[in-house]
This record gives sequence, structure tokens and C-alpha cells, in this order.
Amino acid sequence: MLDAAWLQGRGVYGGIPAGAMVRAMQQAVGDPARPIRSFTVHFCEPARVGPARVRAELVRAGGRVSHARAEVTCDGVVVAFSSASFCAARPVALAWDEVAAPEATNPDEMPSMPVAERGGPRFTRLFNYRSGGGDVVWSGATEARARTWIRPPQPAVVDAALVVGLLDAGPPALAVRDTGPRPVASVDFRVQFLRAFPLDSVDAEAWGRRHWLSDARARTVAEGYAEELTHLFAPDGRAVATCQQLIALLR
Repeated sequence: MLDAAWLQGRGVYGGIPAGAMVRAMQQAVGDPARPIRSFTVHFCEPARVGPARVRAELVRAGGRVSHARAEVTCDGVVVAFSSASFCAARPVALAWDEVAAPEATNPDEMPSMPVAERGGPRFTRLFNYRSGGGDVVWSGATEARARTWIRPPQPAVVDAALVVGLLDAGPPALAVRDTGPRPVASVDFRVQFLRAFPLDSVDAEAWGRRHWLSDARARTVAEGYAEELTHLFAPDGRAVATCQQLIALLR
């Protein structure tokens, strides 16, 4: 059941159907040793408030990689569909991590940002937002970059579905270069998980109450569409995922 509290314009915030598909595909794969590594979702039309159905199936299970697909339907109409790769760890010695968290404010020292009251979608009332530093939305800045601390709704389960939801919950970077509220919609996005979830040695309950840092950039806006790349950092500063998203400007 899709709740009106999660509305974003005419439809429900995309993190809800996207996260539901992640969890459904995890069940279809049924192998905790193969965490989700890549997830691609296409939004066909707004998901309406009311009953919805999630279907997932295992496409193939190889020696170390499993592929799955899923879809969400409302009244028998497909509103979103996705595919994902679930990959077991490989015994390879070569490894490095050069994705460092950007300079950012301390979220505990920043006031909450009333995103919904400033023209943002209804669902943003369920998250807590604080500035991560730099230019703010609708400021007409010269760079489309949004650094935002986001605390998930309570209670939160710290898993891959939450990561997908947080990547879709922040203000779009294009809004920083814009000068006022503008309706936009995700056409599709692709998430690469840089860590296996659930994360090891993590107090999941505590992390569900803390802020995560979203660092989003819109490098190209043309013909009514924006390409946006977002890095998500966990409360301890580790990069956990990236998201490349195609956004439609509705006017």
C-alpha cells in the first residue's frame, strides 16, 4: 500500500518502489553471500497512492554472480521496473579506495532545513535535512552541486534499500543553479554499491538515527533533461554508493 505521506507531485517518491524492488530481488536471489552490487531502475509513470504489487524473479545464478529483475504495478499497470546484479566477493588482492568524503559541515551544528515548507515535495517532511556546506538550492549558483546531510525516517533499517532511498531523497543538484522551485521527475537511475550490505561491525540502530552525506552534481542539462551523479557517504565517512540519474524537467 502506497501512502499519501510519501507523495512527490502526482506520484509517490521513487525511493519507495525502488527500495521495495531491491528487497524483493534479494529474496528472489536468496543468498546472503551475494550482496547487491548494481541496481538499475526505470520509472515508467507516477506510482499512485493505494495498492501496489511488487514482483521479482531470479534470471540466472552463475558461479559468483546472480541476476534478478523486478517490477512494481499499480492497478495492473507497470509503474517501475528494474534489474540488479548480486555478486559474491572474489579472492583478489588488488584493492584501493580513493573516494574521499568532501569537505562538509558538522550536521550536529547545522539547523534543520524545512525543505517541504520551501516548496519541496511532501515526502521530505519524513526526512531531516541539513546543509553540508556550499551553495543552497534556488540560489542561482554557478555550479550545480548539492551537499546535503540526510537523516532517514524512524525507525530505519540500515540496508541496501535504505541506501537507494537516501540517494533519491536529496534535493537535485540542478536546483542549486536554478532560481526557484521547479517540478522534476526521475526517469531512471543506476546505483553502484561500493560496500556490501549489511555493513560489517556497524551499530545499525545507531546509524539509522544519524545523518548521511549526499554529494550530488549535475554536469549537463539539455533539452529538458539533466544528468546527475551522486556519492553517498555513511555516518563514519565511508563512501557506500554512487548513483547516476536521468532527471526530467517538467517545465
